[in-house]
Amino acid sequence: MVGMVKAIEEFLSHLQGERRMSQQTVRAYRSDLLQFFNWLVRENGFDGSDFLSSSITHHHIRKFFAQHNFSKRTQARKLSALKSFFAFLEDRYSFSPNPAAVMTSPKLGHQSPPHFDVDEVIHFLDFLHSKALKAKASWMIVRNWAIFETLYGSGIRVSELVRLNEIDIDTSEKLIRVMGKGARERYVPVTSVAVDAVSKYLLTLQAQEPKKRFLSDALFKNRFGKRLTERSVHRILQNELMECGLFKKIGPHGFRHSFATHLLSSGADLRAIQEMLGHRKLETTQRYTHLDIDRLTCVYDKAHPHSKKKPREGDGRR
Repeated sequence: MVGMVKAIEEFLSHLQGERRMSQQTVRAYRSDLLQFFNWLVRENGFDGSDFLSSSITHHHIRKFFAQHNFSKRTQARKLSALKSFFAFLEDRYSFSPNPAAVMTSPKLGHQSPPHFDVDEVIHFLDFLHSKALKAKASWMIVRNWAIFETLYGSGIRVSELVRLNEIDIDTSEKLIRVMGKGARERYVPVTSVAVDAVSKYLLTLQAQEPKKRFLSDALFKNRFGKRLTERSVHRILQNELMECGLFKKIGPHGFRHSFATHLLSSGADLRAIQEMLGHRKLETTQRYTHLDIDRLTCVYDKAHPHSKKKPREGDGRR
């Protein structure tokens, strides 16, 4: 007999251990599954103590979505969680049929990810730089400049940024060792400005709070000398944006979108951007950089060797 809670925890352990999914995805899936099964218990008298003998159908899932006003994107994620969960049970416990398999995900409209214009990001980074150059600037002010120069100068995720250790940045080669999604390691180039900012931050920290420098291996530390969190970086960004007069609704991930967008508009190779961002699929990079079909066609025509051949007279091609 397998209970609901045991089945969910086994599935989540599978996601972390075998499929190497991120903590954020695992947390979201846990929330989605518990919401659905708690609804089943409350609204349909579902007995979660013997999960495998239950008769859950796609009608239950349809009713669940009908009673909740989820956005299309949220509904797509919840449905993905249910499909993966029931597929896992089918494989491990021969639970069949998968009630979510016949469900169709809602079509998601194209959304351009939020990003800075070039002028905006330069204004913001110059503002942070000017604060960091002041004689009495604290190490945390210099740290903030280094954080956002690194995000914009490398395109790494904020989750990857807060996991960086001092040893992960090679200032001489201008490279960052990043541990990305699925525990995939990659080396990412970073701008000279970002390297200078990080170096100044570490020197200032060493001069002002030498003990905090070695309280943890983390590159970017909080005021206690411990590792910064994603939430802290988001809060720092909102405060700095307000102070510099950029009233823009955007999070730290916006620097990643800006990095890719600005590189692409400057003529950088799409595959190179894909590699730096750590995307497995080119389609993901296209979404981040909000490419349109005309741009893709132009890149294709310039890159494909056969497209450069002029048609011979009389061969019927135009």
